[in-house]
Amino acid sequence: MINIPELLYIWYYKAPKIKNHTPRIIPEGQQEVEIFFSGKGFFEYEDSLLEVVSGTILWHTPGDKTIYMNDLEHPYECIVVAFKYENIRNMPRVSHWTDKSLLQQFISDILNEYHKDCPDMTKLACYVYGQLYWQSKAPDNKMPLHEKRSIEIQRVINFIEKHFAQNINIDNLSQVADISVPHFHSLFKKFTGNTPYHFIQARRLQEAKILLASTRLSVKEITLKSGFHDVGNFCRVFKHNNGVTAQEYRLRYTDKR
Repeated sequence: MINIPELLYIWYYKAPKIKNHTPRIIPEGQQEVEIFFSGKGFFEYEDSLLEVVSGTILWHTPGDKTIYMNDLEHPYECIVVAFKYENIRNMPRVSHWTDKSLLQQFISDILNEYHKDCPDMTKLACYVYGQLYWQSKAPDNKMPLHEKRSIEIQRVINFIEKHFAQNINIDNLSQVADISVPHFHSLFKKFTGNTPYHFIQARRLQEAKILLASTRLSVKEITLKSGFHDVGNFCRVFKHNNGVTAQEYRLRYTDKR
């Protein structure tokens, strides 16, 4: 049985647009996981340079340095999860989350739970550590998408990741997959667990939360950048899914240092 360490914090990080920046050194008593979901960087690992892309998981223990080498055209973005360190490295230093749709859902789930008014940190620690343990120990683990259509669905997921801020409809997506609209809708839900509409909405909400917490953009600007286009609709959807308004979310989770 694995021992679930205490969860200290979860936060979002986007690399600055410079080639190299100062790495952080993990302090005593703490371990950090960098979960990459966008962009590209490079990491010194076992005397070689490892390319870090979406799905890469880096697990750091005290004294380790975080990633600091960046791709200028596509700066990397990651979720950082910190746990208390108990003198045992249970996880491999580098692993990979192969299924991007599951990774996207995982990130959305943990951010939504962490940013609740009174998050259950013990429950969240169990979920986060358990998922990371599974992915790190079985890096080739995938959803059971053995049908040949899995390639087309993954192509659609990649398309959504690149174009979620634009006006996307199911006709566009079915064309990307080269599958008829009715068949595409059922296959997409089977493979991802969500309808195309809810999958896109979840990605847009995630982007909005990141922008609210990490920029000074207005709610109107964030509405457009996250793909909602209508401020009134965005505000209603955001509050319905998060329990607070966009402005309340910003006040709670913007770094005030």
